[in-house]
Amino acid sequence: MDGADRVAQALAIRDGLVVALGSSREVAALAGAATETVDLRGRTALPGLADVHVHLASDASRGADAVEARDFFDPSIRSTADIQAAIRERASQTLPGEWIVARGSPMQDLRLAERRLPTIEELDAAAPEHPCYVSFGAHVIVANSLALRLKNVTRDTPSPQG
Repeated sequence: MDGADRVAQALAIRDGLVVALGSSREVAALAGAATETVDLRGRTALPGLADVHVHLASDASRGADAVEARDFFDPSIRSTADIQAAIRERASQTLPGEWIVARGSPMQDLRLAERRLPTIEELDAAAPEHPCYVSFGAHVIVANSLALRLKNVTRDTPSPQG
């Protein structure tokens, strides 16, 4: 990954720094008795990549039992009706009053057939006896009436700061 966009076959690292780049034969000649060798079997190593905008902690805290409503992960999710169906299915297996949490994808409203997120009425219809919400990334949540009522959110509730 240099200015000439060269691809190397092998590299040598010492104390966390790349010290040599070249063919497998050239780099192998630098190896000593204590050298650790990693064969990527034709795969590519890309140094220095970091994704600084992940929501790993918040995703982990949501738990593995969330309803999968992310179109990126489930290609059958193409509409708000598909999201409703997934929530309705979970509701049929969940005791009334228990929370149902679904996980959608950021900007999914741009990809759904309706070009919008599900409405409160649609979530009410899908899970009338369950408090329910769908998170669409870290910044957008759509909740049903029961969820809002249980959390004392009304028309008069001030918008959160930020």
